[in-house]
Amino acid sequence: MDCVQFADDITESVADKDLAVIAQKLTTSFTKVKDYCKFNDLVVKTSRTQLLIFETPNKKIPDDFCPILDNCKIKPTNSAKLLGVKIDRHFTFA
Repeated sequence: MDCVQFADDITESVADKDLAVIAQKLTTSFTKVKDYCKFNDLVVKTSRTQLLIFETPNKKIPDDFCPILDNCKIKPTNSAKLLGVKIDRHFTFA
């Protein structure tokens, strides 16, 4: 599990072939970040949390894969902006 911070943005990354393991790793990582933020009087806005899963064309992610973080379902998105760069689920840049 990797954590990258820039200003007020935090990016977490985990990897595994098993989606259940990915969901567990994300939950564990999110909990650690949330605890750190709470200790330092910061707030994680779960409503602004995005999930981008990089996938290959021959391995699709099920539509119902939505990890629950802080009682909020996080549905995977097709693309996300990271430090001003738009990245999609096939790891191409726009």
